[in-house]
Amino acid sequence: MTAETWIILGSLAVILAVTALVRGLRMGEVALQGRDDAIHWADINIPFFRGSDALVAEDGQAALVKDAEGQVVLVKRHGAKFAARVIDHSVEAKRVGPGGGGGEWRIDSGDKRFGAVSLRLDHAGAQKLLTMV
Repeated sequence: MTAETWIILGSLAVILAVTALVRGLRMGEVALQGRDDAIHWADINIPFFRGSDALVAEDGQAALVKDAEGQVVLVKRHGAKFAARVIDHSVEAKRVGPGGGGGEWRIDSGDKRFGAVSLRLDHAGAQKLLTMV
């Protein structure tokens, strides 16, 4: 084999090793890890907001966070991080899909750039959602 062949094979081996490492460490997967994580992202994205309660979608891709004064923030995945917007109480949560118990819900943020957010929830989550918006 020539030196060029060894270089190509070595490069391919490095690419495969890095790919395996990224998958093994789950570096490509970003999801909210629960209530505290959702509150953290709302707090750092919205100035002077201090979340006290959160509702996280089953897939961890979105959440609603509420503070002690009743202000509600919608959090959604944006690339490798999470973006957030304050939503007002005129926003409606609409059930858009079938599902045992809670199902799929859609909330329009009221901001065209931020868009609407879908949350898959269990029955208890759906009940909590209706009290938050």
